[in-house]
Amino acid sequence: MRRERRRRGADRKFLSVRPVIVDMENRHLRLHALVLSVSGDVYRYAFSLSRDRSFAQDLVQETVLRAWRSLGSLKDEKAAKTWVFTILRRGHARCFERVRP
Repeated sequence: MRRERRRRGADRKFLSVRPVIVDMENRHLRLHALVLSVSGDVYRYAFSLSRDRSFAQDLVQETVLRAWRSLGSLKDEKAAKTWVFTILRRGHARCFERVRP
């Protein structure tokens, strides 16, 4: 009987992990579609802010990372481009803000 109980517990653990994996896959697909749809515009905007190719690429990469972290807060898919541009603009400002002691 103890072995059966252990198996049931292990099955429960596996079942509780599976929805998280599926959720991560859906999240990855959402972000991938979002990045593909706005990537050119995001890079052009980053370049117009920085006037430096390497800094613009770093800024876009940081923007995608921040978008990944806060993808759950995007409520309206139609406003996705504006949302990403806001993340980019704030990231650019964050690079040049003064550190106050």
